[in-house]
Amino acid sequence: MQLFTSDSHAALWADIEIGANALVIHYIVENRSRMAIHLFNRIWDRCRADGYQVDPDRVDIEIRQEQAIVSKKLAARPEDMDFEFMHIPCVTEVMPSASFTEHVSVALPLVPRTPYLRDVGTIPRRRPLWFELGFARGGPFAAGAPTVTRIPGGTALHFATFTQSRQCLLTLGPFGDVPTLED
Repeated sequence: MQLFTSDSHAALWADIEIGANALVIHYIVENRSRMAIHLFNRIWDRCRADGYQVDPDRVDIEIRQEQAIVSKKLAARPEDMDFEFMHIPCVTEVMPSASFTEHVSVALPLVPRTPYLRDVGTIPRRRPLWFELGFARGGPFAAGAPTVTRIPGGTALHFATFTQSRQCLLTLGPFGDVPTLED
């Protein structure tokens, strides 16, 4: 199933296939603004000496209002949790009038996971599926422009700091029901 959404800065098309063992997301983002946009789509698991460990198939998974949300964005940090630093994904820069395409494969059933939450998940349920993509628009940025950082096999852009309130979100769905494992 393919869906489309847009705002004044970006357009998002997503085609999602729900298979027996995997969810495959193919999405295209088009920059409709006059400045570069930065997609929060390069989610990393660890930062080691050789750089951020970015995996193109890594997504955040949330259960929110009885829906399964698969996302690539700056995740909301829990108010009741102490942590060392804000988890900010590396970004992909998309210049004005340009587009970016990515394929993502996620194992099913979905298990809730964000940088601040890792569930084991034991209770199977089916939930309507939504896809969210976060981005930073234009500039200048209060915390400065993204800088080049190392990732295995190359480089990526990364904001040292960025507030969730400045993130723009594109949301698509529902795409149909997906199996989830929850506590």
